[in-house]
Amino acid sequence: MVNARLDAVKRAFENAAWFECREVDPGCLRICMPFTYPDGDLLDVFVVDAHDVLRVTDMGETARYLETCERWHEHAIQSMLGRSDIQLDRGEIYHDVVTVEDVPEAVWELIQGIERICGAVRAKEISM
Repeated sequence: MVNARLDAVKRAFENAAWFECREVDPGCLRICMPFTYPDGDLLDVFVVDAHDVLRVTDMGETARYLETCERWHEHAIQSMLGRSDIQLDRGEIYHDVVTVEDVPEAVWELIQGIERICGAVRAKEISM
């Protein structure tokens, strides 16, 4: 069954040569892009159709990366994200939007939030 909202998200990114969108599960689209975590792993973003919202999420990948770092504190990360619409819940960083048109901006905001977090951890600004 075709998910019309995720199909529209794919079309929103089809002119961006450096983004590749593919459905990984029913109701879940993976957006591959040329951004990486400091350890070189690819930073992928997922869009999940949760019926009432479209959730733009890292699926917990940032938390998995942070577990390999010496110092990080979830409360400090939450306060960094608190200045935006990005949320942190049980290791998942996400941004919920209502319309397909809001997804590209939410993707950029999520990437920027993850980059801020990783940069702060690298600089050891976030500590226990």
